[in-house]
Amino acid sequence: MKITNTRELDLAINDLEQRVAGQQKVMVVHFHKTYESFRPHNLLKSVFQNAVKSTDTQNTIFKIAGGLASILLTNTLFSKLKTNSTATSLLNKALKIGTSNVLYNNVDKIKAYGQAIYDNVFKKKSKEN
Repeated sequence: MKITNTRELDLAINDLEQRVAGQQKVMVVHFHKTYESFRPHNLLKSVFQNAVKSTDTQNTIFKIAGGLASILLTNTLFSKLKTNSTATSLLNKALKIGTSNVLYNNVDKIKAYGQAIYDNVFKKKSKEN
């Protein structure tokens, strides 16, 4: 745009000032969003959300939880067997390892069953007319 008189110069200056004001508003909004995203609780929240979205992480968490649950279950079931025999101790350890291996090797199946149960119990069923 070629400016030939003072009126066009004033209009161009006015236009540029409005652009600068608009860009400043956008920059302030982006600054506040960035500032909020760097707050510690928001950083932790975003890291956790990104970690949970990963299917590998979900499988790992499920495997760990399943292993711990199986150990707790076998401890609860066989805690009453307080004999000092080696056979009982070996049986207890074998059951712990066996249940952990079953859970670890069948994560996808167990996850699918759990998802199906969750969907059937907690999701609203569509009304069929």
